[in-house]
Amino acid sequence: KSYDSSIIVDDRGGIHISYVSNSHSLKYSYYDGVAWTTSVVDNSERVGGYSSLAVGDDGSIHISYHDQKNNDLKYAIHDGSGWITQTIDDAIGGVGTYTSLAIDSLGNVHISYRASGIHCLKHAMYDQSTESWSVSIVTMDNSGEYSSLAIDSNDKIHISYQDNALFDLKYATDKSGSWGTTTIDSSGYGGFQSARAVD
Repeated sequence: KSYDSSIIVDDRGGIHISYVSNSHSLKYSYYDGVAWTTSVVDNSERVGGYSSLAVGDDGSIHISYHDQKNNDLKYAIHDGSGWITQTIDDAIGGVGTYTSLAIDSLGNVHISYRASGIHCLKHAMYDQSTESWSVSIVTMDNSGEYSSLAIDSNDKIHISYQDNALFDLKYATDKSGSWGTTTIDSSGYGGFQSARAVD
């Protein structure tokens, strides 16, 4: 059995899938047009939930996911030779559910996710120029579930997510230079499983 999968098709038609296996580890499968290959990304105990996958312009594979045992946000990259994993956020109270990952035009990695300990939506970014991660709080309005992140042609971030107190669909963006949020739909019990795209 497998669950919490994420799929993307690269520019050459290759199919990439990340998912949790029945051994509760994070796995990755790739189809090159002829055959499937599968590898174990992280075989730590109880990892891989809420995975989100992207492919860089250089062909590198990036996956964000949840470490359920430690309740942390984790990240994996395949650099062409093997998988490298690291913990990005281990804040007290738990973080790293509902991850969504995208890569901007400069190769910087962006991840949106929920911090369950303080009930908020967070954003993590890997800056290629400094080779370091930074973490920020997007909004504290008891939110962050079902986050979905996209990046526009100006490298501005757009996130859809659920307000967990009112069950509204909400939207956050940094296009003004700082985070701003808008309620999109407050008509009822909604905001679940949203997906976003920027044309």
